[in-house]
Formats: sequence, C-alpha cells, structure tokens
Amino acid sequence: MGIRSRDLVDAFMDKVLDHAQACGIEKAVSDTVEDPKLYTQAIQTVHKKLATR
Repeated sequence: MGIRSRDLVDAFMDKVLDHAQACGIEKAVSDTVEDPKLYTQAIQTVHKKLATR
C-alpha cells in the first residue's frame, strides 16, 4: 500500500503542477507541492485512507 499511496500522491501532484502551469501560477504552487514535509503527510494520509477500504 505504501508504493500505491506514493504513486497516487505523485500523480495528483503532477496534475496540480500541470494545471498551475497552464494558469501561469506554477511558481506559487510548486513551492507548496514540492515541500517534503507536506509530501510525506499526503502519502501518510492516502495510506491511511486506503487501509480503511
């Protein structure tokens, strides 16, 4: 489940960055999306949600 969680978070972040780039706000969004602490928290949250299914 850990690898699946990471894959889901990575796919989500890629989509967010794609949309941010299309809207011209990539720099503002990338600082948040690429934060290692937030990335780890997102993976943990997805992992917990998948474990309850």
